[in-house]
Amino acid sequence: MTASSKRVLMAGKAEVVLALHLVTRHRAARLTALAAAAATGVAAVPGNDQASRALILAAVGTLAAVAASRPLAAGAPFLSARVAVATWRVVFVGRLIGALLPVLVVAGLAVVTRPVFGRALDLALLFATATYGCVLAAVVMGLTPRLGASAATMVGLVCAGVGLLALAPDVAPQSGAGGFAWYVLPLSWRALDALNGGGVADIAFLALWALLGALLVAGALHTKEVP
Repeated sequence: MTASSKRVLMAGKAEVVLALHLVTRHRAARLTALAAAAATGVAAVPGNDQASRALILAAVGTLAAVAASRPLAAGAPFLSARVAVATWRVVFVGRLIGALLPVLVVAGLAVVTRPVFGRALDLALLFATATYGCVLAAVVMGLTPRLGASAATMVGLVCAGVGLLALAPDVAPQSGAGGFAWYVLPLSWRALDALNGGGVADIAFLALWALLGALLVAGALHTKEVP
């Protein structure tokens, strides 16, 4: 391993640790993690499997939205990213991973505890929840420097929660502004549809939103400030 690679890895590790610290020290993130864990526990109880999957996706997405608003929040977190020696890619990936660690823990617990309640171990659900959490976290991180942490979190919460309307097709908007938002925003029903065999289109759509989040972060960080 070259000296340059070692520096990148060390910088990335520092960003991960910093992001994890910023998330875990925030009361709202801790409370949301507890609420998400409780919701996924309720979803593990035997019953409608489709509703169980949708609730887990919404709970994990909610936690991802709250957690991802912290690594680039206004003040020291954002300023430290602007003056970081590492490239914006290292900052983005490192802080995204740090913010996602609590999310992945909750998602993992939601899946591995399913057999305790008589449900089958659903590894596809673990992949879907991790993927959706990553996408929503990237979007919220990209929006935070421009909208502020609270507004960016609200966007993420709406995307995670409104997707539950997929369980009631008659209620879900199909036309007008509501229908446009239903099909354009990264709502949780996209991950649920992919989980139910909807094909690669939903995954590709979510991947585009993750890329947009990365580009928004790049735009916010590309100009270095003097410390």
